[in-house]
Amino acid sequence: MKYTLTFSAIVAAVTILASACGGAIAPTLPTNPPTQGLTISDVWARASAAKPDSSMNMPASDGMNMPKPNSAVYMKINGGGVADKLVQAESAVAAAVELHTVEMKDGVMQMRQVEGGIDVPAHATLELKPGGFHVMLIGLEQELKPGETFKVKLTFEKAGVKEVVAEIRSLQQ
Repeated sequence: MKYTLTFSAIVAAVTILASACGGAIAPTLPTNPPTQGLTISDVWARASAAKPDSSMNMPASDGMNMPKPNSAVYMKINGGGVADKLVQAESAVAAAVELHTVEMKDGVMQMRQVEGGIDVPAHATLELKPGGFHVMLIGLEQELKPGETFKVKLTFEKAGVKEVVAEIRSLQQ
């Protein structure tokens, strides 16, 4: 004798067995699925001119002191499942490191320090890029040569401290 079971018959049999065992069979799903964490990619910095000298103040031909060179760091920050805020950046390659943006004011592009941090939206990518948000390296302690790298420590309100490595790129890249 040959028996053929239909899908409905199998479901009914499983339901009867589950009831007999004192409970229904149901998949267990997490009530709050884990969210993807903040990620940082494509970290790079502009190459710089050579540092003037060991004291970082080299007399120019007119006798004036030359300031330390500056540079900037750019990257992509994916907010993951929770909105966050980049509140600080640090690096040993510069005397000061600040979060900056570039804005148009009265027909002139101006760079200014960002007060309070840079918002990183959830489920979106924030791009720090030339002409927009960036990490400003003020008073470089060393020349930034294309192909080399250096570390940058980023502090976020929620994600905490993340250390990244910036690749130095020439201005032509």
